[in-house]
Amino acid sequence: GGVGELNSEGSRVSEIVASHVSIVRDRDRFLLPSEVCAIASAKNPADSILRIAGEHLQWHLAQGKLDSILSVAVNAKLDLLGECQGACERLANTPLPLPYTLLVYRTVYLYILLAPLAMAQDMGYYTALFNAILAYTFFGLHELARQMETPFGEEEQCLPLDAISRAIEISVAEVLGLPIPPPLEPVGGILM
Repeated sequence: GGVGELNSEGSRVSEIVASHVSIVRDRDRFLLPSEVCAIASAKNPADSILRIAGEHLQWHLAQGKLDSILSVAVNAKLDLLGECQGACERLANTPLPLPYTLLVYRTVYLYILLAPLAMAQDMGYYTALFNAILAYTFFGLHELARQMETPFGEEEQCLPLDAISRAIEISVAEVLGLPIPPPLEPVGGILM
């Protein structure tokens, strides 16, 4: 299997792009065996998939099966996919700087420790209750922010990447006339 095989001009590129979306799960159903091998040995599989899609696009252009205007438009979309992929990789691989995390954490501790001193005269015995509510709120927000540092994980508070990928796969399958997979449903109220 090589460049240009399978289906018609645009649908092969669409299948490869669909595999880019479902890189984590079930991508191989859209790829040729030779492409699966090439991607398996790549350090960045998603980038390899975009490169393969670009090669197919060039093959169709060279064969005269795609005009140059359409080729430029599709290539621009592949470039945009690559830019989005790069942005997501930066989000996933750039941790929040430790000094920022420490500053927020220490400021919250200091505030919770000193707030009762400012409230005690006016609130009396309710100071402890109000301070407990403040501590719960601030430490809860801190934990929420810590968990949101990794939006692409597998935990329930992360983005539902499988569901997003499946929605894109459904759209691509519809366009290509392939069997349409069912949309993913929430399990226990959580969509993954």
